[in-house]
Amino acid sequence: MEEIKLNGNFAVKVGQVWAIKVYDSIELHDYPKALVSFTDALALSEKTGGKVVMFKPVEISDEKIEELKLAAEMKNE
Repeated sequence: MEEIKLNGNFAVKVGQVWAIKVYDSIELHDYPKALVSFTDALALSEKTGGKVVMFKPVEISDEKIEELKLAAEMKNE
């Protein structure tokens, strides 16, 4: 069985945006800005009515890395 890590692979999606706790407030963003522990994500989802989403690490191929490098260079021009 695959091991599930509880310490930082989670985010909270509220509708079409992502929630993150910043100090004593909650901010919404177009994409997840940070991954948090399961317990933090669960607490945030209960406050916002959002859904907990688990992210799994995915290895990126060398070809995809080269594509991402090119895209990053184009963005900086």
